[in-house]
Order: sequence, then structure tokens, then C-alpha cells
Amino acid sequence: MLTVNKNENVYKSGRNIPKVNVLNASSAATYDLVNNQLILIQKSAVDELCKPFLK
Repeated sequence: MLTVNKNENVYKSGRNIPKVNVLNASSAATYDLVNNQLILIQKSAVDELCKPFLK
């Protein structure tokens, strides 16, 4: 799951679910995105992911 900022509640909830990683969108690497069967992205995190491509 990608979040826009560090949300402690989301992080704590996600770590209780097997095979779930909670990451900040600004620090997610390509490998983090490609090495998954499913990616959950918060709507606000999409803008963070697009920033490097909009320069």
C-alpha cells in the first residue's frame, strides 16, 4: 500500500496482514511497485508518484 505521508494507523494495521507492505509514495522504488501482484494506492499518493515525471 502506498501512502502520501507516514500514517501510523495505516502502518500498524498493514503490518498485521501477511504479505502487506506499507510505504510512502515518495520513497517507493520501482522494485517495490513491480514485485507485487496487487498495489493499493491512496488517491493523494498518485500525485506524489507523478512528481518526478512532471518536471
